[in-house]
Amino acid sequence: MRWAQFVPDRIPVDLLLALSVYDEDWYVEAPANAALKSMARSVREILGVFFVRLRSQAADERAHAAHAILEIAQEEPEILDPKMIETAIKQLRAISDKQALSSLLAAAGLVKGTTYVSGYKYGL
Repeated sequence: MRWAQFVPDRIPVDLLLALSVYDEDWYVEAPANAALKSMARSVREILGVFFVRLRSQAADERAHAAHAILEIAQEEPEILDPKMIETAIKQLRAISDKQALSSLLAAAGLVKGTTYVSGYKYGL
């Protein structure tokens, strides 16, 4: 967990992704997800993992991903792209996934009052 915060380039992300899945035992999944969420600011691609999981066929996986996004929004709302959240909300409404939608709507509310920081200080 400390490495995830201070030296994210040393973390085996592929291993964390395998352990962070919704149907893994909680004592395996919870620390893996915590490490991924800790790395989200410095390794923005990790946010994409949670957004991809929102498109899963499994409702439990979508709820799990939406909850992770909500937790990120509670701690670091500025790293979440409001456009990505809005797109995901539309997709969840289209399939009537109320559980995942509830978490994502709460995340959208937290993100709404912040200024999105793209992660790139020096862009074109």
